[in-house]
Amino acid sequence: MEKDQLSALLSELLGHLQLSPKDESLWKDDFPVLARSLLTSSDITQPRNSFSFEQSQLFAKETIPPAQMEKIRELVDKTVAKEEVKKVESTDRFRAVVRDVPVRSTQIVNSTPRWAAGAKVDKTIGPITQVDGREVLIDLYRVIRLVGLYQQNNPLPVLLFQATFQSLQPIVSGQSVSVAKEYNLAKGSIWIRADLFTAQAPSTRYAGLKVSGGKIQLSQNPVLQGEKLVLGAQTGVQVSLNLSPSERNQGSPSKKYGKDGADIQADTPDRLEFSFSGTSKAQITTLSDSRLRMYGQKFSFSRKNAAPTYSGQLSRLLFPLISDQNQLAPQKQKSPLITLNESTSLKNAS
Repeated sequence: MEKDQLSALLSELLGHLQLSPKDESLWKDDFPVLARSLLTSSDITQPRNSFSFEQSQLFAKETIPPAQMEKIRELVDKTVAKEEVKKVESTDRFRAVVRDVPVRSTQIVNSTPRWAAGAKVDKTIGPITQVDGREVLIDLYRVIRLVGLYQQNNPLPVLLFQATFQSLQPIVSGQSVSVAKEYNLAKGSIWIRADLFTAQAPSTRYAGLKVSGGKIQLSQNPVLQGEKLVLGAQTGVQVSLNLSPSERNQGSPSKKYGKDGADIQADTPDRLEFSFSGTSKAQITTLSDSRLRMYGQKFSFSRKNAAPTYSGQLSRLLFPLISDQNQLAPQKQKSPLITLNESTSLKNAS
């Protein structure tokens, strides 16, 4: 992006925010990250449904306070100067999303865009009040280059992952994709095209899993086409994943939740194994057990011998489970707002 384009975009994003002296740290810590991400990519997601008054003089560039405009110019100059000295590393690239709603969800308009479904927000700037009184937040998603594994006659990768060699360095970030029969997964995430498990899922949707490691084994080398690793029609693929525990169970501050929510203990599966070929759907061979304690009631779950399903309402891939409990019957409750009585049957577990 050219310097004047960066200046215009930052003026539009930051010029009409009502910033006070207490927000000074934003200019030193957060806004530079935003500026660097826009310099390398102007792809930013902003609220789709704008109000007519946003086209009024209230939001004109001429109404930006002079002191704020000067800070924007300094930010642009410093960002461009740093980029000329040292190119932005791939690990420092971000994609920005501006939202004017407090909750992140793909099911809420002007919240999380579809391309960010399942992705982790690296940093959130705000909330900051605009000149019209509305609060906005800017979510920054770290962009990581992943290795793509493709099935034949499909332009979308069936797997996206980070892998390591013996040097333990990721084979991403500008390096050429390596052809091999075995890939050791780096700590991070793996993305699986949802229709690999079920034809119910859209062919453009992906399910993301956090992993601490794992392995992808092929029966024969894939064919390198450009930077695509394409599987042969008869190539078998074995995927073994060491799943990371959910963040909710890693000592998250209880102040983020209500009293009952803070008491929930969830031990998610730590192992998933499945196989497929260059033309076939995936078959799950291993999904480790999981446990849940909620409202004082304990549940244990094991894999159900049934194919995964896709929920269009939830926009989620669901792995069927068997529960050792057939009812939800709260035994302990702390919330003073509502009282749960009686019990209800469990129809499904996933």
